[in-house]
Amino acid sequence: MRRILIKFVLASALATSGATVQAATLVCASDPVLLRDVTIVDASGEWTDQDIFIEDGEISVIGSDLELETTRTVRVMDRPGSIVRPTPAAPATGRLVIRASLRAAPAETKYLMPGLPADMVVEGNGRTEFEIRGGRLIGTGETCFNG
Repeated sequence: MRRILIKFVLASALATSGATVQAATLVCASDPVLLRDVTIVDASGEWTDQDIFIEDGEISVIGSDLELETTRTVRVMDRPGSIVRPTPAAPATGRLVIRASLRAAPAETKYLMPGLPADMVVEGNGRTEFEIRGGRLIGTGETCFNG
């Protein structure tokens, strides 16, 4: 509803100002996202030059040089050299854990694959750029932008 309202207000403002400039398409955090040219690092290994298409909170497609045909507005994010990893599990709170061994607990195995929730961290230049949780961009500083 908010996106429709924003488009209506923008279109109304342009119509009343007499401007001949076309309104830019608004892309919001709930729109599908295409991460281009990333390196995926998960429990299955390391995969370079991959594209990840995320829609409706899930990973829809992973592959090289994806070409999509859709009527929906898609946020395309070129990220050559960025590393994408599954989001680490949140630490348990309010639980008592008793370990019977001094050995470290086995690490949780996580994968990035179609059909799974889009929960991942995008790293570039040795630091976290942003996260994607349930298909929503977190930490980009933008909810909507002109595309």
